[in-house]
Amino acid sequence: KLGHAPVAIQLLDRSLFHTGGKAAGFVLLGEAWTRVEVPEAEKARQAWKLADQFEPDSALRQRVAEGYRKLGDTVEAQRQTGLGQYQAGKTLWLKNDLVSAAVRFEEAARLVPDHAATWFYLGEIRRLQGDKPAAESAFRRCLALNPDHGRALSALERLRQ
Repeated sequence: KLGHAPVAIQLLDRSLFHTGGKAAGFVLLGEAWTRVEVPEAEKARQAWKLADQFEPDSALRQRVAEGYRKLGDTVEAQRQTGLGQYQAGKTLWLKNDLVSAAVRFEEAARLVPDHAATWFYLGEIRRLQGDKPAAESAFRRCLALNPDHGRALSALERLRQ
């Protein structure tokens, strides 16, 4: 932000190499690559893809989405926004706020319809709310995307019992 992107890139590269990295570091590295004199879109994308391996939280996903928007990649920006909604939903799920989590997961499913984990959590929420048809539908969608999703297979079996 201070206009020293090349220095930031060097420091982040060194730090990420020695520490093994975290999502936030790769998000920053991607942002730095977009701020050099001649933006390096491909290097930014590579850094953000590395951040994906660490499941960035919803705030970091929003920063990555904004980075993709700046690069003109609206499809990936939408995907990152959806994954941010998924992460926010997961946080709410862990706090047992199922109503708010469902809203976030529904938005994630709209933005990233091929994200199996989103459909799994939607299924779990619907199951806990007593809506068996909606739960089954969500679990089946999850399994269509990832046939080996063991938790969804178990959940469908529980619904049948």
